[in-house]
Amino acid sequence: MDYIERLERQDQAKLAKSFTKMAHVGNINIKERFRKLRGKIYEFKVHPKVRVLCFQLSKVWLLTHGFNKETGTTPARQIKRAEEIMKEHISLLE
Repeated sequence: MDYIERLERQDQAKLAKSFTKMAHVGNINIKERFRKLRGKIYEFKVHPKVRVLCFQLSKVWLLTHGFNKETGTTPARQIKRAEEIMKEHISLLE
């Protein structure tokens, strides 16, 4: 939440639009905006630098964290962080 709140208003609006579409449609078929990274981890793209990672649990999408992407590919450490957050969240439900 802290990351999203620090984004510029325009980027917050773009991300909110993607979240709203996901809530109403259940998927975003535009790979430039949303794509699967690895396993259950997905990535919302706001613009070339802003990324928010997430996963789906039943019919609910949960955001793990956001970061500023600086290279051509999503850093493995960011995907690993999202997987760790996902595992922690799932363990709380057991």
